Amino acid sequence: MLYNIYQDVFSLLYRIVFNMNKISIFKIVTGVAGLYHVLLAGVALLFPIALTSKAFTFALGINIALTPQIEFIGKFVGVYMLAFGLMLLMLAFNPVKYRVFAYPAIILFGIRLINRILFFGALSTTLEMTASRNIIGSVLILLFFLGIWLTLPPKQL
Repeated sequence: MLYNIYQDVFSLLYRIVFNMNKISIFKIVTGVAGLYHVLLAGVALLFPIALTSKAFTFALGINIALTPQIEFIGKFVGVYMLAFGLMLLMLAFNPVKYRVFAYPAIILFGIRLINRILFFGALSTTLEMTASRNIIGSVLILLFFLGIWLTLPPKQL
């Protein structure tokens, strides 16, 4: 009986994944990435630095030393995260109309991936990020990069 449930679930997931077209995958990838960035930006902009630090530790696996300067830097970065997240959400809701926004997203995720690879060791020593968390983060950035690049919708449908 349990085997039949697993078989049914995997069959459903298989049908969902392989019946999706490129535009659906694009919408999901940009929507998830956009929501992630908007939520983290909201935390950075609206909450005190102590709570923001805890949220970033949970989401990113980093430990930030709390200083008065970090609070201002966090708010500054939060504005850019909010703008990027909103841009990704616009892409998710109307990929053809806002297709031009995909290029900055691809570039940003590509640069973030290169940055992660180049500074892999520094993330561990400076921000106390574990190697496994760093690898997971790098793979997620790669998936966002490839997910947007490989499913980029045509200029017109």
